Amino acid sequence: MKQAKPGTCPRCSCHHKPDHVCRDEYEGWTYWELRENEDYAGLVAHCRAVVDWRLGELDGLCALGLAYVLNREPAKAISLLSESHRKEPSVKSLQRVILDALFAQGKDETSLTGWS
Repeated sequence: MKQAKPGTCPRCSCHHKPDHVCRDEYEGWTYWELRENEDYAGLVAHCRAVVDWRLGELDGLCALGLAYVLNREPAKAISLLSESHRKEPSVKSLQRVILDALFAQGKDETSLTGWS
């Protein structure tokens, strides 16, 4: 996958517009193909490019967090998502990925101190 500039699609390098839907977004074919092939390092790179392109959209951040968990980097997932979780504590997708990251570290939700 080519490197995308912020604000451009990581696959086709088109300029992102609010109504643009590229076939290769995080919910697209590449995301699922990388997951099925257990190419988790590739999944992290893909999701990072999508987050850069979509400028930190919450669904993309959750996808990147899950990619970190699958790539055995759960601390990166927690670091990535903690600020968003503090701002939006009721978002279920954030909660799920953070819990997955904690469980991957052998911890549970009781290890989160200072979180609301």
